[in-house]
Amino acid sequence: GKKAAKAAQRRAAAIEREAAAEAEKSPFEGINILKLLENGAWVGIGLLVLWEVYINSPFFERAAPLIPVVYDDPVPPGM
Repeated sequence: GKKAAKAAQRRAAAIEREAAAEAEKSPFEGINILKLLENGAWVGIGLLVLWEVYINSPFFERAAPLIPVVYDDPVPPGM
């Protein structure tokens, strides 16, 4: 009857209001800034480690020759 029709109308209005509230909610509402910074730092660390592995891989030729650790002559040149 009338009660059921009114209840259905109220329910429809509530669903419509909820949809409108959901539409105007900010997309950044549930984001924690500290967590974002922490994740960004971890991504940066990972990228730096990958970069180190990449530049130390056999794909690159050293520009300067390796410096020998031990010389045959115990006195360095120029002394």
